[in-house]
Amino acid sequence: MILHMRYFSFSMGLAAGLIVSLVSGCNDRAVGPDLGICGDGVVDLTEECDDGNTVGGDGCDETCRIDNCVPTVEVCNGEDDDCDGVADEDGICSCNDPLALTLIRTETVAGPGNAADPTLVWSGTEYGAVWSGGFARLDPAGRIQESKPSVSFLASEPADIVYSAAADRYLFCWSSQADVDCGSRGANMASTETANAVNRSSEGYAYNNPKITFNPAADRLAIVYPTEDSGATVFDLVLQNTSFSTLDGPVDVAEHPGQTIWHASVAWTDEHYAFVYVATDETLYLSLFSAAGTRLGPDMPVANLPYVEYFGNLLWDGVSFRVAWSDFGELFYLKFSPTGEIEAHNQVTQYGGTALVYSPVLALGPWPGLVWFDLGGSLDGSNVAYFTVVDDDGNPLRDPIVLSNQGIYPHLASNGETYVATWREGEDVWDPDIAFGTIGCP
Repeated sequence: MILHMRYFSFSMGLAAGLIVSLVSGCNDRAVGPDLGICGDGVVDLTEECDDGNTVGGDGCDETCRIDNCVPTVEVCNGEDDDCDGVADEDGICSCNDPLALTLIRTETVAGPGNAADPTLVWSGTEYGAVWSGGFARLDPAGRIQESKPSVSFLASEPADIVYSAAADRYLFCWSSQADVDCGSRGANMASTETANAVNRSSEGYAYNNPKITFNPAADRLAIVYPTEDSGATVFDLVLQNTSFSTLDGPVDVAEHPGQTIWHASVAWTDEHYAFVYVATDETLYLSLFSAAGTRLGPDMPVANLPYVEYFGNLLWDGVSFRVAWSDFGELFYLKFSPTGEIEAHNQVTQYGGTALVYSPVLALGPWPGLVWFDLGGSLDGSNVAYFTVVDDDGNPLRDPIVLSNQGIYPHLASNGETYVATWREGEDVWDPDIAFGTIGCP
């Protein structure tokens, strides 16, 4: 039984204290009202309730404050269902059945007019997200904790975001026409730093955004960015510290003079930087560089990839590389070794010519997760953002989950138990929102 006797206890306590003081008039020490002990069944001066125990979730919490939480079975929903003060504890959101995955929740942040192309990363304790016009922190369940606008890169889409534990900062870069600009945001949202990281004005304009990865052992940011060489788009590599001061480079990352590099991505493997690209000969190449930015050998041909329209992020799982790509009509998954041998190459979707597949992104979670969007929405005029999971060889483990019927340019990250996706949301392309969705097991 909950005893709501705060005010009665307070007045009686004062009276009792006064009586004791009068009776003990010859005593040098004033005796005040009894503050009581939480859990003794008596509602004392500092308590809102006392049900005779110090267990929360029964209407009176462990500190004898009124608790309106009604305990139920804990499920994966970001809430404290069993009223024990912890949400989604004990791995409740993880599961062993990919068919049980579902979109648990979504949240949106109003964009600043032309908000675009969000990207996010798992830091080890939270998610950090950035887009052209803002930055946000999300808890492990994918709920927005803080979001702030950023006026430093309103006109351009940021590339991948990475996290430096040593600096406790999120780092990201973007293309500002002839230059590469970078920014960082403290994990506590307290400060922002921006810098003109790479000046390309003497090298000509290249549209593509830079690609970045991070070496946590050396606290170094690797930036791979496009530039022009004799009319062809090529890529250079520079290594910088977390203040965006260049330490090494630039060096050419591709050994194909005169060929345009259409698609590229980069990753850190715990030992070296890996760079993959598709050249005009429709071949996917792999280049490896040391931690100091020195080429480790000739470029290795991996696969012939004709008709590549969109090329995703490069992932390293400790043993193999993985990447997703689109030929505009279907989504594909490629897995290969550090020496360039193909280990798996599969088609993930089966649209059969009814879709326009854009912007695939991979994330390693309980299973390899994939997001992308169909620009034509199966040619019905909508823009549908999807999520699915595949096995290690890229075979689909379930039907795709619809994240949004008006979502474009999704990105994906995982904390190892659940996935969090972000995308540009809304029918109005000039005034969209930024959406976040958590995918897990209910």
